[in-house]
This record gives sequence, C-alpha cells and structure tokens, in this order.
Amino acid sequence: MGLEDRHPDILQNIEFAIFSVYRDDPDLRDNDVIKALDALISHTQRLAMGREHTTRHFLARVKV
Repeated sequence: MGLEDRHPDILQNIEFAIFSVYRDDPDLRDNDVIKALDALISHTQRLAMGREHTTRHFLARVKV
C-alpha cells in the first residue's frame, strides 16, 4: 500500500493548494512547485526529528 493509498486526503489538500496558487498566478512553473514541495518535505522531516518546533520557523525561511 503506497502513500497515495494511505493518505489520499493529505495529498488532495496539497494538490488543491497547488491548483489554487496556479489559478491566481498562471506563471507558476513546475520548478516552483517542486521547490515548494521539497521545502515542505524538509520541514516535515525536521519537525519529526525535533529539529524544528513550529511552522513559524518554516515560514520565516520561505518566500511567500
């Protein structure tokens, strides 16, 4: 059973967020999405390891 089978709700939320950004900014490119997903994965891993305590630290490092 793959990740997409175990967490379809989370993946759907991520997909919707990407679509929403694209709808507001059609100049969004795959590379931008990949960088954002890489940052999200890194943040989640750091939270799991206890190296990062809040999302506030993550948002401070990401250009919004």
